[in-house]
Amino acid sequence: MFHTAATIRPIASLTAATGLIALLLAHPPLHAEPAERSAIVHTNDLDLSRPEGRAQLDRRIDITARRLCREESGAPLWRYREVAECRTTAVARAATARASVIQRAGTH
Repeated sequence: MFHTAATIRPIASLTAATGLIALLLAHPPLHAEPAERSAIVHTNDLDLSRPEGRAQLDRRIDITARRLCREESGAPLWRYREVAECRTTAVARAATARASVIQRAGTH
């Protein structure tokens, strides 16, 4: 069985300068060292003071979580459940980073 955990957090020094959110995924197989995968969600081209910009950020976070929490074709059913949990966790953990980036953009 695999244990999947995903984390999205702001890159503190880079976020203020360029508006980035890092998505990190730890996916440790049984009896193995945790493997960590990451991706960056760019926000510097979004107007986060507007609902449209925030909606685009949410889409980017979702797409990134889906990319990092991929299912394998023909995988057992329990694996698909873990993938869904990974995606849900990644997006939920993005909430803090998302709020931080939006706050820096001058909105609440």
